[in-house]
Formats: sequence, C-alpha cells, structure tokens
Amino acid sequence: MEINFDLAGGAAAGSGDGADLPPAGADGVLAGLTFVFTGDLAKLGRDDAHDLVKRCGGRCTGAISGKTSYLVMGNEPGPSKIAKAKAAQVPTLTETAFYALINQKCSSVAKLADATVKSEPDAKRAASSTSAAVASSAAKGKLPLAAATPASKAAATSHAASGVNVTDMWVDKYRPQRIEDMIGNKSAVEKLITFINNFEASMQQGVFKRSFKDDTAGYRAVLLSGPPGIGKTSAAHLAAKLTGRDVLEFNASDTRSKKSMDAIVRERKTVTANHDPAAPRKLVLVMDEVDGMSAGDRGGMAQLITLLKNSKVPIICICNDRQSPKVKSLAQYTIDLRFRRTPAAQCEPRLRAIAEREGLTLAPNVIAKLVESTQGDIRQVLHILSTYRVRSQTMSYDESKALAKDSEKDISQSPFDMTSRLLGVGGFRHTPFPAKCEMYFMDYSLMPLMVQENYIKCIPAMAVEQSRGNQRMQEMISMDLISRAATAIADADLIDRVLRSSQNFSLMPVHGVLSTVRPAFFAHGQFAPPPGGRFLGPPIGFPSWLGQNSKQGKYTRLLRDCHSRVRMRAGGTTSDLRMQYVPTLIPRIASQLKEASARTSGGKGGSARDKTAAKADAEEYLQTHLVAMMDAYYLGREDIDTVLELGMGPLDATKTLKGVDGPTKALFTRLYNAGKHPSFGTGAGKPVRAGRGAAAAESVRPDLEDLVDDDEVAEMSDDAEAGSDDDDAAQDKAITAATPTAIKAASKRASGSRSR
Repeated sequence: MEINFDLAGGAAAGSGDGADLPPAGADGVLAGLTFVFTGDLAKLGRDDAHDLVKRCGGRCTGAISGKTSYLVMGNEPGPSKIAKAKAAQVPTLTETAFYALINQKCSSVAKLADATVKSEPDAKRAASSTSAAVASSAAKGKLPLAAATPASKAAATSHAASGVNVTDMWVDKYRPQRIEDMIGNKSAVEKLITFINNFEASMQQGVFKRSFKDDTAGYRAVLLSGPPGIGKTSAAHLAAKLTGRDVLEFNASDTRSKKSMDAIVRERKTVTANHDPAAPRKLVLVMDEVDGMSAGDRGGMAQLITLLKNSKVPIICICNDRQSPKVKSLAQYTIDLRFRRTPAAQCEPRLRAIAEREGLTLAPNVIAKLVESTQGDIRQVLHILSTYRVRSQTMSYDESKALAKDSEKDISQSPFDMTSRLLGVGGFRHTPFPAKCEMYFMDYSLMPLMVQENYIKCIPAMAVEQSRGNQRMQEMISMDLISRAATAIADADLIDRVLRSSQNFSLMPVHGVLSTVRPAFFAHGQFAPPPGGRFLGPPIGFPSWLGQNSKQGKYTRLLRDCHSRVRMRAGGTTSDLRMQYVPTLIPRIASQLKEASARTSGGKGGSARDKTAAKADAEEYLQTHLVAMMDAYYLGREDIDTVLELGMGPLDATKTLKGVDGPTKALFTRLYNAGKHPSFGTGAGKPVRAGRGAAAAESVRPDLEDLVDDDEVAEMSDDAEAGSDDDDAAQDKAITAATPTAIKAASKRASGSRSR
C-alpha cells in the first residue's frame, strides 16, 4: 500500500510550497523506524537519503524484512523489492511522501516542545535559563566548560566515587574489568582464560597433552590475531587479572633480539627464585605485535619459538597480520584465537554509556557512523569522543559525519574487493571519480587485468534500466555497452604501449581512466550466473592472461629447443615448425603409439609366452617406426612430449592419445632410453671422429646430400687421409722415444726427492 502524507497546513504533498524538497530533518524524529530504498531519487542521491534518515534517528537496511517500516520508491524501482514489500505488507512511500513524512514528524516534535516549554514551571524555566547562560559564558571563554555544566559536575562526582583519575585517557579509564565489559569477542576471552587455567593444571601434572575435547589443552602459548583497536591487548590483561597473574609485556618499541630475550628470561627466573616459596608469584608473558619484529630483532623470532616449546609460564602473543610469514611459523606452536571486528549495534550500548558518564550526549546513529569510519577500531572511537568532549557536550549526526571523514582510516583493499566495487551497481555509482582513479593506482599493473577479466561477466545496469523490461532490447543494449568497454580497453593498450616504450609516466592517469574506470562505467551491474544457475565460487576471477602468458613463454622456449635439433634435417623457421611440421607429426606419433598399444593388448588373457611375444612385437614396431622417425629428425623423448602438448583442437593430446594405455607409454620410454640415438655432432650413437678413407667421409656426410657435390666429399676424404699421417706420433722426428735406461734413471731421481 502507498501512503500519501499531507502537510500540517492541509496542503497536498505534491503542491508547490516546498514540500517536495528534501527537508533538513531533526534529531530523533524517525527514531525506531527502518527504511529501505529502491530506485533513484530525483532530489537526493542514495547516500544523501541514508544520511537524512540517520540524521533523524532512523535506520536504513538493504533488504525487506519483518522489521522494515517503509519502502521508499524512486524512479525505476526494483520489482523484487516491491514484491517482497507487498508480501510482508510493508507500506511504500514515494519520494515526495517520504519528505512529507519527515516534515510531519518535525512539526509534531516542534509543537510538543512548545507545549512543554509553556507548561514548564517558572523555577525550572529560570534554572534552564541559568544553565544556558553558564554554558554561553563557558563558550566565550569566561568559565571552563567542564566546571560550568551540571553534566560535567555529575561526571566528576561519579569518577571521584569510583576512584578513577579524571586525567586518564578514556581507553585506560574504561579498560575492561569483567568479561561483560568487553565489546565483542567474549567467547575468545573465555577461551583465553581456559587456556591459562589448563596451563596451570598441566604444569602441576608435568605433562602437556593435547585433547580433542578441549582445543586449549596441551599448549604453552596462545596467538591473538585481528585488526588493531578491537581489544586484543585488553583481553590479555583481563584474562591475566581474572586468573590472578601478573603481566610482563613486551611490544614493538622494545628490543626483542635473542640476546635481550635471554637476559629477560634469566632475570625473571632470578626474581621468581628469590620470591617467597609459600606465595609464588604467577606470571603471564605478553608479546605484543609479534608481526612487527624487524631485522633489529635478529634471532628474536627463533628464540621466541624456542621459548614457546619449553616455557614454564603461559605466553600470549598478539599480532595484527595473521598472514605474515613470521606469524605462520609461530602459529604452529600456539592456540589460534582470531578476534573480529564488532558490529556497530554491539558497540553502541557500551560506548554510549561511557559517553554519558563523561557528560557527552550523542545523537542517534553517531556511534554507528564513527565505528563505520574507523573500520571497527574501538580504541580510535574512544579517542575521538574524548577529544570532542573537551570542546562540546553534545554531538549531532552531522558533526559525527564530519569527524568520521577527518578520522577515516586508510586501509589496503585487495584487487578482488576493488574490482567488485568498480563493477557493482552500488559501488560504482556511490564512489566518486577520484576514488575510482585511486583504485587504479593501488596496483596499476594488476587492476586493468582484473577489470578486463571480469567486465564480460556483468549484466550492465544501464541496459536493464533503458530496456524497461524488454529482454531483446536489453540484450542489444548490453552488446553495445560491452563493445564500448572493449574499445576502451583496446585504447588503453595503445596508451600502455606508448607509456612503456617512451617511459612517459604522465600518461598513467589517462591509462587508468581508459583501462579501469571507463570499462566499469559501461559494464557495471550484476554478475551473470554461470550456465549451472548459481555461483560455485567467488564471481570475481583472477586474470587468466597471466597464466596464458606464462604458458606461452614456456611453449615458446620448448619449441625453440626442439627447432634447434629438427633444423639439422628440416629447413624453416620456428613458425614453420609450429604451423607445418607439428600438425603433421602429432597424428603420426599418435597412430604409431595406438598400433603398439593394440599389439601389446593382443597378448592379454593368454599365456606368459603370448604376452612376451606381444611385447616383443610392440617393441619391434616402435623401434622400426617411431624411434626411427625420431632419430631421423634428431628428436628426443622430451621433444615428443613438447610436440604433443602443442596440439590444439582436434589435435589435442587428450583426443589424439585416446586409446593408448599406460604400459605402452612406459614401454616406449624404456625402449628409447635403452638405445643410442644420434644428436647434433654425433653419428649413430657414437661421437664423430676422423678416420681413414671412406669411413671418415661417411662420418661427415651432411644430411642434405643433394646440396653437396661428390667432389667436395672426395676432397674431404683426401684431407682426412692426409690428416691421419700428420697425427701419427711415431713418424714425427721431433719426438724421441724413451729408452729403458732413461726410464730407470728418472725413477731413481724421483725416489730420492721423496726421501729428502
């Protein structure tokens, strides 16, 4: 059902008195209401509409549910959301009716406030005016704000009663003292406490034995990993406190080399030995930021692992980057507890209670905005609130939005996340143009390939919007948009060639727009499901060009090696070998292997003699056909595999070798390896060497006999015979043969020198 709200003055919602303009809104007027938007609003963007709802205290979700209060429809609304809203009986609003609803709520709140002020007693009114005057004086600098307001006085009284130092930072002042005080990850804290208790029991028994029932038993250390600011260090201190242990902490600012860690451990053993045995001092060793151990901590990681194996105190290691190679080697000896970011809804109660205790009033959705901007960093949110409290007592949604923009964390996004954001409808349309260009510069060598790999998988949103339900028109528009995206990628390739050849890096912004932003502009939309109807994995694929390029380099190298041998028998270039010889060799090799396989299988089911005869027949066939052909072209066993791998289409190896069994392939390999084969510079399995007469001439006879005259061969034979006489040492007059007397005298001189 569609609701049309009339304005308080009785005018229609669509009249020209400004009712159809976006209202400013007021704090809390939409509290308790949940809105879902579909389609494009004419006066506001989607993000601005969400901000308007949140400024007024409402909530925005992306899907229809039983808790949805209204569905706001813009131009070209989604049919699925409309159908779900009808099924769930959720009221629908046009854009104008949505603005009228906010104006009506604001008017009702204003009238209620006026009535409250008129009925307020004079004493309360005077007290209120006095408080306003004091606050005004404080704002002008005449009074300190913290001492001038009743809220700050109440906060100071509360701190004095609890013994908390008002000058402490909020993160230290409100450090968790109970498990209930933790914001999220309570189950991880409970496991951490169980680990410390199990360590104590294992130390008393003297055995560290792991158990399938309890995954915290049998370990001497635990690894806490997760993003910064979500309570890992606080959890370690809380677990130590609840188990009655002291904390010995080392972080990245301390030197943690092997030598320094040895000294610390020896010092700690001395303190423990000199302590009163009746009341032993329990200890927890906390190694913070173990993923930050740098080159200056030489040997520290190895010493830490050694300490984990033999420690007599529980060790808590803390890191931010769980995928670091240093941490991976460390994690093998620890319990792996992973802390996760806490949703804003779970952070709200605790953070709002801290703010109220400090005299800071927060408007609705302020906490959610700050948590979103800091990526769930609770420590940073507390720093923002404590800093803001110095100059103000209240924080509106708009103020929190400005603070969130100033304190927004720079996070590294993976290429998959950035590609999904570029090619998605909401991600592309809600991301400013400079931010889209920045995604290219995050990884300018990989992002164009990611877009090139995945843009074809999208159903363009512009095609869906322009076709208005006409499937044939949608397909035609989609083809045109995909064609424009491909043209942009082709233009980007031309720019990339100029950029790399001339080293003109000033062209990178142009290349980024053409290779990443412009294709995403045409192709962004929903990812089309595969032929099976559903995604079996993530829709964003890694660039297949990288794998194909590597495969091309491999095949080019193998083909070049093969050509260096085949050219001794056949002329032509590497391209000629690939285009002419390979398509001819593949069927011939496959047919001969199939024939050998058929001859081998002929002996199956018979006696041992029949099998031996069939094997011998196959060997003879392979030797006289396939091996002889390989020797004729100087091909090796590896070259046969190369030729078969180069087959494509009908000549693919899986098709051409179908019917050739494994024993036949093994027989062929053994047969080839057992024989001697010619290669470059060799004859039939023997090195070429000069001989006498016709043998020498035959050994150097070229492969292409028709290109060499017989007279040249005769001259080579004469040269070989002449060279044989020159090589005879007995006929050389410059060489004197040794006599037996000379040999005996030389041996005596050698023995005398050894005795001396």
